[in-house]
Amino acid sequence: MTFALGIVSALVAPLSMVLGFVLWDNHWTGSPFALNLYKCNLAALGFTLVVACTTSAGSSGIMTLRNVGFLMLSSFLGILVGDWAWLEGMRLVGAKKVIVVDSLKPFMGAMLGHFLLNERMPRMGWLGLILTVGGVALVGLEHEETHNDETKKNHVDQESSLMASLKDETTGKKALLAQETDQLLPTTNHASATHRPPLKEKTSNANSSFAEQRQQRQQSTAELCYGLAVSFSNVIFHTFGALITKKYGAEMTTWEICWIRFGFAGIVMMVFSLALWIQQWTMKATTLTGSNLTSSTPWYLLPLNASLSSWLSVSAGVAFVSFLQPALTNYALFQISLAL
Repeated sequence: MTFALGIVSALVAPLSMVLGFVLWDNHWTGSPFALNLYKCNLAALGFTLVVACTTSAGSSGIMTLRNVGFLMLSSFLGILVGDWAWLEGMRLVGAKKVIVVDSLKPFMGAMLGHFLLNERMPRMGWLGLILTVGGVALVGLEHEETHNDETKKNHVDQESSLMASLKDETTGKKALLAQETDQLLPTTNHASATHRPPLKEKTSNANSSFAEQRQQRQQSTAELCYGLAVSFSNVIFHTFGALITKKYGAEMTTWEICWIRFGFAGIVMMVFSLALWIQQWTMKATTLTGSNLTSSTPWYLLPLNASLSSWLSVSAGVAFVSFLQPALTNYALFQISLAL
C-alpha cells in the first residue's frame, strides 16, 4: 500500500510543480533570488505550523546534529543553489523549456541511486523514464512553437500598426505645412503639437513578469544557451540534494525534512538580503548624490510595488511548488527508488 501511495505521490508532484511554475512565470515581477527568498520563507512558515501540530514530544530525539547538518547541506545544494538555477532558467527560457529539462532528473537519480545507494532499476522502469521524458519534450516543444508563431504574428501586427500611424502623422504634417507656409509663429508650433498623435511610453521591465519580459526583448542564442545550462545545473544540484535527503532523513517525517530544508534556506537568504539592504542604506545615507540612485527594486529585495492579485497568484504558486510538491516528493522518496 505504501509503494502505491509513493507512486501516486511521485505522479502528482510534477503536476503541482507545473501549476506553480505557470503562476510564477506570469505574475512574478522581481528577481529569481527574491522569488526564492519569498517562497522558502512562506513555505517554511507552513511547515512550521504542520510540524508543531503533528510532531510528538518524544520524536525530537531523531533530529540529531549529524542528520540536521546533512539536511542543511542538501538545502544548500537543492534549494539555495538549485532553486535559484531553476528560477533563473524560467526567467530566461520560460516554464515549458525548464519543465522539459527538469524531466531529466529521474535519469540523474537512477545513476546516483545505482552507484551510491545500490538501487536497481528494472528494464521496464528505464523504458518508462524514456517514454515520459519523450512525451514531456514533445508537448513542451509543440506548445513553444505555437507560442513563437503567435509572437511573430503579434510583432508583424504591431509593426503594421506603427507604420500606419507614422503614415497618418506624415500626411497630417504635410497638410498643416501647406496651409501655413507663410507663417512660422509659435501658435503654429502649438497647433502642430496639438494635432500630433501622442507617443506611447515604453513599458518598464521593472514591473513586468518573466513572461512579459521575454516578450519585450529579442532572445539571443547566448541567452537561450545560458538559460538551458542553468536549468540543467538545477537537475544536478536537485538530484544530489535528494540523494543526501534520502540518506540522512530516513528517521524523520516528511514535514520535519521540509521544515529543516526550507527553514534553513529561508533564514540564510533573509540574512543575506538584510545585509545587502543595510549596506545600500548606509551608502545612500553617506553619499551626497544618493538622490540620483535608481529607484527600481534591487534584486535582493521583494517587489513590494506588485499588485495584490500578483501576490495572491505567486503565493498560490508557493503552495503548489514549495509546499505540496516537496511534501509529495519527500514522501515518495522513501517509498520508491530515487529514480522513480
